[in-house]
Amino acid sequence: INAEYGEEPKHIKVRTFIDPRLKIPSNVRKKRAFNLIEPGTYIKKAEELRKSALPLTSASAPANTAVTPAEESKAPAAAPSIHLPHDIVEIPNIEWWDAPYLSDPTTYSSAPKDEKITLFIEHPVPMKPPAEKPAPPPQALILTKAERKKLRKRNRLEAQQERRDRVMLGLEDAPPPKVKISNMMRVLGKEAVGDPTQIEIKVRKEMALRQARHNQRNQERKLTPEDRKAKKRRKMFEDTSLNTRVAVFRVGPKELEDPRKKFKVDINASQNHLSGCVIHAPDFSVVVVEGGPKSINRYKKLMLKRVKWGTVSTIEDDDHDSDDEQKKLARKNIKDGLCNLVWEGEVLKPCFRDFRFESAENETAGRKFFLERGVVHYFDMCKTFNEKTVE
Repeated sequence: INAEYGEEPKHIKVRTFIDPRLKIPSNVRKKRAFNLIEPGTYIKKAEELRKSALPLTSASAPANTAVTPAEESKAPAAAPSIHLPHDIVEIPNIEWWDAPYLSDPTTYSSAPKDEKITLFIEHPVPMKPPAEKPAPPPQALILTKAERKKLRKRNRLEAQQERRDRVMLGLEDAPPPKVKISNMMRVLGKEAVGDPTQIEIKVRKEMALRQARHNQRNQERKLTPEDRKAKKRRKMFEDTSLNTRVAVFRVGPKELEDPRKKFKVDINASQNHLSGCVIHAPDFSVVVVEGGPKSINRYKKLMLKRVKWGTVSTIEDDDHDSDDEQKKLARKNIKDGLCNLVWEGEVLKPCFRDFRFESAENETAGRKFFLERGVVHYFDMCKTFNEKTVE
């Protein structure tokens, strides 16, 4: 229009097509004014709540009596009925922990009991809180021998470097040079050339002093006899609360009749703090031991390597009156008198309190002994054990 007429004509009016009902956001931010609460607002709300809590006069008055407006205005306003929750208890006149110390346990104005007041302090009985046990601490990481060596070397180097830094900062005096006969001339120099005899005597005294200090440190670090016994006892007493190691052995029928072998089997079980039993059956003997892994390994070495099973120890060399039948029986026992490890594993808890020897007249009596303790499978495994099938 402007290009055609040059200017806006007068008969054309500019119209704004805007709906006043629509809210158009403006770019100008309005200033926020204080919104003050008028005085008496909360008082009015409290009065309204109080009126709603009051019971109706018509419901509280009897049905056969009429109340006039004048009487109603003169009558005092009824107090609102307040219902306390069940968990709120009325405040007592006297606390229960103060009652034993007062002559009248109903009021604080009474005189206190002098015999109850002493110089002693009454401590409450400590009780554990009703909560679950805390989680066990994280288990320590087990390092290999090479890792322990590296860690020890690194810690030693760090300690040496820290000592050097303290010397450089002047916090500590520098240690004296470690002079020996081999480096005496190189370290001392002119002093050694001037009077070598006296320097050698001095160096030998220092060497002897260092050796004495070294021996003293070793002696202080050495365990006392009581500590050594306790350490050995800790090694023998292993923790079997979580699981118990069990080993079952099958021994020949006449092997444990030898008193020397029987003594070795018994004394090693007691020394290694093992529990179990030895059952003598007509055809074989069952040896069951329970304990820690180290004790079981030591006992296995005894039963499978150290004891010489099958040796004729009951027949003496100087007995010339032995007949041929006894020698044949002894040779038969040598062939059958072997010890075999039938089974080894872990159980939750031990089944025997101590180590003892028992004799069974037959297999039924031996099986009954294990059946009473819930481990009859030990006897059944030894009965059906065949060394050839195992190999």
